[in-house]
Amino acid sequence: ARHPERVNRLILYGTNALGRLRWNDRPNEVEKAQVLLDLMRVSWGQENQAFQQVWASYFQPGGRHENLRSWSDQQCASASAEAAVRLMRNGWNVDVTEAARKIKCPVLILHSERDAVVPIDQGRLLASLIPDCRFVQLDSENHMPLADEPAMLAHAIQLVQSITDVPLSIDSSIIAALEAGLAVYQGKPLVNSVTGEEEVLERVLPLIKKYGAAVVAGGLVWAAVNWRHGGMVIGARRESPPCWWCSPAFIPTSR
Repeated sequence: ARHPERVNRLILYGTNALGRLRWNDRPNEVEKAQVLLDLMRVSWGQENQAFQQVWASYFQPGGRHENLRSWSDQQCASASAEAAVRLMRNGWNVDVTEAARKIKCPVLILHSERDAVVPIDQGRLLASLIPDCRFVQLDSENHMPLADEPAMLAHAIQLVQSITDVPLSIDSSIIAALEAGLAVYQGKPLVNSVTGEEEVLERVLPLIKKYGAAVVAGGLVWAAVNWRHGGMVIGARRESPPCWWCSPAFIPTSR
């Protein structure tokens, strides 16, 4: 951290000490990573079910057909093929083994048990390097949680609140997940974010009233809101310039 004195807790989800291109102890893993990069370069954002199946099964093997259909939309909205390959290659080249040993604050790592994107042994390796670290295994096969896994959001909130009293912002487009999180939250929850669509307001506002939550209300004009992905994220695209937001399910905020 540039200002380590400002950091008193770290919470990490589904992360690793070594990027995929550095998994030399796994047979053919580097070669398979290169194949995926090449596939990304030629197939990114294309409405081809075979290509979509690769990414959907990789990040959300427990997903259904509607999850599969959303991948090309999200790929097109998030980045060009060239930028996506560059970002992925950078991420797969990381090595934080030395930096992890220097972390002085308490760390909580959450990791899906059967994660195919970042195998759980990579999460355990990172946890073993950090001096003061708690590792929690989540019962899931998805790197990106699905709509039918609302218990994961509630579990995550409970774990985070067990180590810090910093207010949390709960963000989910899935109403069942949002209510599960609100139900276990200790204190006054903050819901982020509530857009102005009538359908959204009709479903979310009663929960806000029921649990006495505060709200982060966005004032931007949305051209589209994508709910189809099914994960515990909310995405929106503005008319100009085109961009994409994916908020994690919970974000520590300043007091």
